[in-house]
Amino acid sequence: MKKEGSDVFMFHLTNGKIYVMETPNGNYLPTENSQEAKEFTYKQAKILQQKSGKKYSWIRNLMMVNTSTGEEKERSNYRGNADAFIGDNDVEFDFSVLEEINAETSAILKTSGWTLDVLSSYEAKLKVGLSKYDSALSDVEHAMQEYVRKNGKNPSASKAAKLTYLMIDVRSKRADIKEALRFIHVMQDGITKRQPLPELKTNMEREVTAEYRGRTDYFKRANEILEGVV
Repeated sequence: MKKEGSDVFMFHLTNGKIYVMETPNGNYLPTENSQEAKEFTYKQAKILQQKSGKKYSWIRNLMMVNTSTGEEKERSNYRGNADAFIGDNDVEFDFSVLEEINAETSAILKTSGWTLDVLSSYEAKLKVGLSKYDSALSDVEHAMQEYVRKNGKNPSASKAAKLTYLMIDVRSKRADIKEALRFIHVMQDGITKRQPLPELKTNMEREVTAEYRGRTDYFKRANEILEGVV
């Protein structure tokens, strides 16, 4: 049939037995039910048959059959390029493809491409930093415990507030170092296993600091205090 309000003919891609259908998520699958077959314009069918990749190989040799007349679209025996992009054969090139490719190329070129030796050097520096802030956190906690032991009472509200801010600063720096260490380990693993960039990116995204989930009732009580519930 023709598109409503248009002189453009529509086509099925078929070999007489199977047809091309389109799933809701945009994939193309074979079907023996002509009622499920997708109707293509000539341009759409031509573009689909010219797609590269194994998953489209079964489509390339199918016939374009006019949905109104049932006639097969004739294939020219001429092997040259005459009229290749004239009339119904014209294809509108999507220049956004160039932008996407150039952006990806630029991102890859800007990647430093650290070696295992460089990553190991950074890992060593991070471990020193982690050890320092582990010790700093322990020092602050022990200082508070010693104060209570010697004075027999908790620090005043103003002192406790200052100590809390100090601990938040130490914990924040420690968390940043631990996250960077996880990134280093992902990169090391990526080099060792020769992972492609998409897989490396996915593994890196998994290591971004996730929201903390409490392990005891103290986490709930702390949040209630912070939210002014108690």
